[in-house]
Formats: sequence, structure tokens, C-alpha cells
Amino acid sequence: MYFIKVSKFDPRIKIFLVFLYTILVFVINKLILASVLFVSIILFRLVLKMSFLKGKSLFAWASLSVFMILTQMIFTEVKMDGLIKGLIICCRIGSIMLLLPILTHTTSYSQIAGGLSSFINYRAVFVITTAFNLIPVFEAEGRNIIDAQKLRGADVFEKKGVFRKIMAYPSLVLPFVLGAMRKALVSSAAMDSKGFGIYKTRTWLDKNIMKPQDYFFLVLGLSVFAVIIVLNYMEWELKCPRLLF
Repeated sequence: MYFIKVSKFDPRIKIFLVFLYTILVFVINKLILASVLFVSIILFRLVLKMSFLKGKSLFAWASLSVFMILTQMIFTEVKMDGLIKGLIICCRIGSIMLLLPILTHTTSYSQIAGGLSSFINYRAVFVITTAFNLIPVFEAEGRNIIDAQKLRGADVFEKKGVFRKIMAYPSLVLPFVLGAMRKALVSSAAMDSKGFGIYKTRTWLDKNIMKPQDYFFLVLGLSVFAVIIVLNYMEWELKCPRLLF
């Protein structure tokens, strides 16, 4: 069980706050605030019993972080400023990678669709949720294509050398794109036959009703957002030299 039952909150509140804090991640330009936000997201995930980045995700974040730090230090005259900018970018990337799963892991796609319909047209909501639902389908289809190529004797992804692996991609991309187009046409025909989109609005099975905990969660999220924004644009520095810029 979650210490904080985020899954019980109104999906509209979670979508709004995730969107708000995603903007905040890119607005922050002070290292201490970017670090605090990054650590806060990690702690919040731990409270929800959600793991930190691991496996390929951790390796990708670490590799990209090292690359960004080195790039900023090379192209910045003052090396300390380049290091600080690189660390801020690392915190931003990590925050984004950890923030979105808080929404998707605690909210079903139907709840996300119902919540998004309060902000945008339900036709656009259908496109967004369909894209999420098709991700595992395309992953499975990609594995099937690779297995089919291997059965035909093609050593896909087993060739040595980056150039030879790149040359093997067309044999995978073409059937994958054709399969995606076929699925899109079938889905379009099915939705047209059901009259989807004929009405400007639609009804939903589950109605979203705001509860006291939702208002508290919203006020708390907006308050933290406002405090961080104010601190971000205030002219203040710590005693540690060149920590902020």
C-alpha cells in the first residue's frame, strides 16, 4: 500500500501538477533549486514505493549527464560555470525521467483519458491514449520482426561494428512502418464505423469528482511551485562561492 494513495487522487489534479512541474524543471536556472527538486521527486517516488532509475535507464541518464557536463565545460570559458550548467541539465533530465512515471504508474489510461478531456477535445485525447497503448504492441512487433529476420538467416544486431549495424536497420524499419500503417488504417476504419467524433462532447463511465484531499494536494502543489518560482527569480546567493549563477 502507498503511504500516500496518489492513485485515489483526481486524475485532473495529477495531470495538471505533472504538467506544471515539467515546466518548472525547465524554468529553474539555479543549481541548488534544481538539485532540491530532483531529490524531492526521488523521495516522493520512494514514498510511493517506486524504484529509482535502474538498468538501461540509469545507464542512459548517467551517460547523457557526463556528456552534457563535458560539453558545457568545453564550450564555456569559465569552467566552473560550465560545470554548474551541466549539473543543472543533469538534474533537469533526471527530473523529467522520474516525474512522468508518477502519473502513468498511479493512473490507468482510462483515467488519464477522462482527466485530459477536461482540458482538451476528446478526439485529441483518443490520439494520445492510443499512442500510449500502442507502445507495448509495437515493442512486441519489433521483437517478432527481429526473430523473423533471424529465422531467415539475417544476423540482425549481431553484426560487429556500428556501421554494419546501421546497415541492418532498413530490413527492420520497412516491415515495422508497414505494420504500423496497417494498424492505423484498421483502427481508423473501426472508429469511423462506430461514428467516433460525430458529437462535440461525449459521456464517460467514471465521473471525476473533486474531494477534500484533491483540493489539499492541489493547494500544496501550487504553493511549492510558487515558492520555487519566487526563489528562482530572487537575487540571492549562498556563501559558497559560484554555486549559483
